[in-house]
Amino acid sequence: LKIMKKVLYILLLCYFYQVTAQNFTSDSNIVFLENQLNRINIIISQSSFDSLLNTNTSSDLLYNSSMEFISLNQVFFLNNVGIRLRGNTSLTAPKKSFKLDFNSFMPGRKFLGLEKLNLNANQNDPSLFRAAISWNILREMDLPSTRTSFAKLFINDDFMGIYVVTEHID
Repeated sequence: LKIMKKVLYILLLCYFYQVTAQNFTSDSNIVFLENQLNRINIIISQSSFDSLLNTNTSSDLLYNSSMEFISLNQVFFLNNVGIRLRGNTSLTAPKKSFKLDFNSFMPGRKFLGLEKLNLNANQNDPSLFRAAISWNILREMDLPSTRTSFAKLFINDDFMGIYVVTEHID
């Protein structure tokens, strides 16, 4: 009887989450194409970038940058994009993870229907696939889940690596 109650609770929780999940616009789909390697170019002042990289504790301090997003030969450009380091143990890793915030300096602004994007270095997963595959399995099960894609990240024309682009869900 206890197990049955737990299963029912989990099913109700999943249903509630699915019914109340965010309503996503189709415009954001270009960001999360699974068969495309996108390119993200970030331009940030060198002094801000140096300060950003020297952060070794979790911080919500956003630095002003510009972003160019290239997908399917379409180029999107935004000024005044907030960027910060994300993660906890990865803050001291050589390959950093970043969060892009599109409305931090221009309240209410979205990029293709998105307020924020996570650029995950996945420094503990050399394959870069574990998290993306897990989220994909959840989506295949019709459970609300973070959308993902992959991108080459360049900051000030320096290649930072291949990143897993993940949707920020509030």
